[in-house]
Amino acid sequence: MDAHDSWSAEGHYAPLGELATAPVSPFTRTPSLTGGERVVAIGVLCDFTEEPTGGNPGLSISIFEHCVLDDGQTVHLSVRGFTHSLVHWTDGVTVETPADAERPSLESLRQDVLNCVLPDDLPDGSPPVEDHPWAELAGSAREVGVQVSADELRRLEYFVEFTERLEKWVSG
Repeated sequence: MDAHDSWSAEGHYAPLGELATAPVSPFTRTPSLTGGERVVAIGVLCDFTEEPTGGNPGLSISIFEHCVLDDGQTVHLSVRGFTHSLVHWTDGVTVETPADAERPSLESLRQDVLNCVLPDDLPDGSPPVEDHPWAELAGSAREVGVQVSADELRRLEYFVEFTERLEKWVSG
């Protein structure tokens, strides 16, 4: 099946590139390294993919996963995201979110972010072996020259931050 084949009578498969342009990371992908830098923090910065306008209750969030080095450089590792749709289905009926719907709290957005970046359950339904894809993150860091192991990352607290404009929007 390719991008132009119908998935079903109700849907269509399309690569992300057809639907939207990828958000640009605020962090460097090419750090200036001397070889002795250490990773001192790891986490995400979350921002709007597109800032909501008017009474639009839909919300798209970009998640920029990054690490912070001891010399202050912040290095991009991956970008992910999620969308709160304007519509949802309840008991087989399409329901549109009202324009005056309550905005999500920062805590609920934080949980949505973690749901997006944390590993999925295993195929048998059991929980993942690790609480985070540390080996994958370490591999992404090594791809850009940052020497770090999964064990080193595992010892760091994983943080979730929101941009000021997203925090302001949540607070109304």
